[in-house]
Amino acid sequence: MLNVEESKLLDELRVDSPDFVVIVEGEKDVRALRALGVSRIAMLNRYSGVQELCDELTEKGVKRAVILMDFDRTGVDLARKIRDALYADGISADDKLRKRIHEAFKVRYIERLHRIVESIRGE
Repeated sequence: MLNVEESKLLDELRVDSPDFVVIVEGEKDVRALRALGVSRIAMLNRYSGVQELCDELTEKGVKRAVILMDFDRTGVDLARKIRDALYADGISADDKLRKRIHEAFKVRYIERLHRIVESIRGE
């Protein structure tokens, strides 16, 4: 069973507002988040690069993003690049939520997040 903090974290990812988005790297990450009920997702691999992603989010009126790249060295570096580009475009990157998700679920790869949640729920 999920504790209150874990449930709250997932609810924060499920925000359905045009000015909010969760950014992930690839299709497996998208599927994992959709399985958890997250609908506002932008996939980096759909774009030619970080700047094209940020430009489109700006055009869509996004004001706040959570960057859920993997928690390995590559993912951390990529998350930093995306965060810097978002800030340059006036979009706030919620680093605290990213960190809290990592700590609460002990997740290293985002594509595994839904399995971790399911195991906590006892499914």
